[in-house]
Amino acid sequence: VRAWLRWPRPKEDAVPPHQPFRIAIVPVLATLAAMVAAVPASAASLPDLVTSGPSIAAGIVVRGHPFSVATTVRNQGAGGAAASTLRFYLSADTLRGAGDRRLTQVRQVARLAAHAASTGTTRLTPALTTPSGPFYVIACADDLKAVAEKSETNNCAASQSPTIGFVKSASSASARSRFIAALIVSRS
Repeated sequence: VRAWLRWPRPKEDAVPPHQPFRIAIVPVLATLAAMVAAVPASAASLPDLVTSGPSIAAGIVVRGHPFSVATTVRNQGAGGAAASTLRFYLSADTLRGAGDRRLTQVRQVARLAAHAASTGTTRLTPALTTPSGPFYVIACADDLKAVAEKSETNNCAASQSPTIGFVKSASSASARSRFIAALIVSRS
């Protein structure tokens, strides 16, 4: 017992041997508290942007010439959504994938309150290097992922049918005729 009494007292800034984790855990707890404060209380309060359309009036498009696409972006979530960007793709199917061609034109969507919508028409111009054939137009809301959403998997929508096809030039009547025939056969 006397040996214990003579034990040298630790310096004030030293960690006592029976509390080695006490000092190390305080910064960790402070960091976790800050992270929890930054996360919304519930995913139910987040916005959820979805796209409907795109609706296309043109049946055949000439490379390098614009065509119009009407789209609606709706916030079906409970929270407001900040301004975002709607981007467009040409696709051989109705799902956005690695082989799809992104068009350079975009539509800026203003801030949307909960359950509000933004409808607009965008003039898209396919590149001169776009191959001939039928394509779906896919529109993706918040494609740049600028808005934290309840679901990030429901932002894209495709045109109802692959009505977009490309011919080399407006004066290429025989190419247009061949394309129209191929389009009719592909829809049969």
